Amino acid sequence: MLYVDPPRVEKVVMEHRGVAAVDDVVVYYTTPGVADAARLVRIDYYQLKFHVAQSKCIAASDLIDPAFTSTTQSLLWRFAESWKALRAGGTNIRLTFVTNWSWCADDPLPPLIRDSGALHDDFLDSSAGSKIGKVRASWRAHLTLLDDEEFAAFIHELRLCTRAVSQSQAEEWLADRCDLAGLRRPNAAENHSPYDDLAGRLLAQGRREFTRDELAELVERENLRVSKEPPFRSTCAIRSFQRFALVPETDARLIVDLTALFRGRDPVNDEVWLKTVRERLEEVLPQIDQLPKPVQVALDTHLSIGWFAGTLLDAKAGIPILLRQKGYGTVALWDTDAPKARSGDGWQIATERLGETTDLALAISITHDVAAEARAFAVSAGMGSFVHARLSTPGGAAINDGGHAVWLADELVSAVREIVRDQKAPRVHIFPACPVAFAFLLGQRSAALGPVTMYEYDFGASKTYRPGMST
Repeated sequence: MLYVDPPRVEKVVMEHRGVAAVDDVVVYYTTPGVADAARLVRIDYYQLKFHVAQSKCIAASDLIDPAFTSTTQSLLWRFAESWKALRAGGTNIRLTFVTNWSWCADDPLPPLIRDSGALHDDFLDSSAGSKIGKVRASWRAHLTLLDDEEFAAFIHELRLCTRAVSQSQAEEWLADRCDLAGLRRPNAAENHSPYDDLAGRLLAQGRREFTRDELAELVERENLRVSKEPPFRSTCAIRSFQRFALVPETDARLIVDLTALFRGRDPVNDEVWLKTVRERLEEVLPQIDQLPKPVQVALDTHLSIGWFAGTLLDAKAGIPILLRQKGYGTVALWDTDAPKARSGDGWQIATERLGETTDLALAISITHDVAAEARAFAVSAGMGSFVHARLSTPGGAAINDGGHAVWLADELVSAVREIVRDQKAPRVHIFPACPVAFAFLLGQRSAALGPVTMYEYDFGASKTYRPGMST
């Protein structure tokens, strides 16, 4: 909001006096708004519920139970009532419930909640006798203030975001975001930071609403700025995942916003992988050369999109790149300038012949082992051979840093290239379980493997693979 030109946010309001139930934070976007599937959103309304103790989980039935929030009306009723009033002033809105409590494991609703917090279309389309159909019927019977058409529209504009975020994780995120925005980082050696009571002091002063200029003035007055030129002035961000709030690690001077092409992880149509993503990336990424060097690349995107971006920004582009790799509550900058081996940590590669065809399937196990599922898909697709490349101990800490990632990418491509050459494989099909920054590095080197298809794992009902981007 402070630095992006043209600005994407018009103003932010805390505890909005003119809004009921969804008043904790209200974000007004500049025209035309932000993409939300096939429409644009001009105003986001957030209701936040933070609990110190993780003593309860949330079920779909809680949202229509007044006892859940110790009020006379249920949370869903109050959301629907506010939605109906707010929608009278314009249809381009979104209402989001955010809590650090998680969904109950046996509740039927969580599988339908997408990354953005939106409910999948199956919520409205499932049969009346199904578990989801019964949840829908109970919500519909409860919300008597809405007619059927309004109920459907309300569901489309409702977001349910549960994140099991601890206080320590929140503090880590704040520190990382301050770094990225050029603001003063909280001191980890102290129990208090300048941000702890800032919102409370502002509310006590009656200051609830902030435009870009007002926020800039506040930052200066509170002595929070440490850098006049925030890091993201040299950042290219590629997004295909919708998040319930914009965060500085994906703010950038150059943005490729693909979120309107997906509902959660699912493409909106068959052309997304074959044509649309390719055209958007090929149109925008050449502009990366205009950014200050080294360029920071922030990937909040599907693995195959991160990989394809790498194919467009390979070593021949001659652009020094730092990759922003998000971890558990942290954002690390991966310097990709030089490979750096880690003693005793190389690839374990196994090759198996599957059939008479010549296409090669490559499973990459870095964050977790995907051999069984990838092999099953390769067999069902009639691929000729199966190669499994894994690290000795797959997991979130399997890659140290950018130099280590570069070395691993170089070693993997070198080993697989020999197999491709020996088997005369016309195409390599890759099934990755890796950080998206590693997928980008692999993309930079993929020309050595010939034609490649990257696969995405369907975390929904099918629990299998489907083709993503390809060369």
